[in-house]
Amino acid sequence: ITAALGLGLLGITQHDTTLTVLGMGGALLHVANHALFKSLLFMGAGAVAKAVGTRDMECLGGLHRRMPWTASGFVIGAAAICGLPPFNGFVSEWCMYLAAFQAGMGPSALAPAGWLALGGLALTGGLAAACFAKAFAVFLGTPRTELASDAQECTGAMLWPMGVLAADGGLGADGFEVDEPAFEDGAGHLFEGPAHPAVQLDLVVERAENAGDGALLW
Repeated sequence: ITAALGLGLLGITQHDTTLTVLGMGGALLHVANHALFKSLLFMGAGAVAKAVGTRDMECLGGLHRRMPWTASGFVIGAAAICGLPPFNGFVSEWCMYLAAFQAGMGPSALAPAGWLALGGLALTGGLAAACFAKAFAVFLGTPRTELASDAQECTGAMLWPMGVLAADGGLGADGFEVDEPAFEDGAGHLFEGPAHPAVQLDLVVERAENAGDGALLW
């Protein structure tokens, strides 16, 4: 997210509308996505801790048969945070990757930042995939202890919120839409008026509020 915001600011300084839109839009959308799939993952972890009475992963295993709904929600959250399609995390990460490629293949002043950002995105994506592959292991295999053997699915009061978040994460990519005229008009205003980026961003926000139309509909 920080790298994408930086690329967006570099786009402002270089008057690169595409880089600004992809960097800023991808970063802000990824913040919203994190609010969804991280909440889902924390709820899933809490449901497991409540069901088995321990947070020691070495004592777990085979929970997908005893807690199928929790396991389904957790795997959706894990896939979304790893940026896998068709989940919502993929859309925002793809925007950030496009921003990195846009910078890397752009002017020489932007190229180093673009390729560094691209490497950072690839590294964090790989680490996330390895981390959550390990975390999901608590649902696979056979129970390692009696605590896991005696686990039961959590109540509806805990499942319904996870279901809502899982639906948002699973359908987020399908519900993503860019209002191109409004987005291009708003991004174009970044390069008008005062030269200071903070002042330019204030102008964009003010004009977007006056127009009553958002650039990103999600």
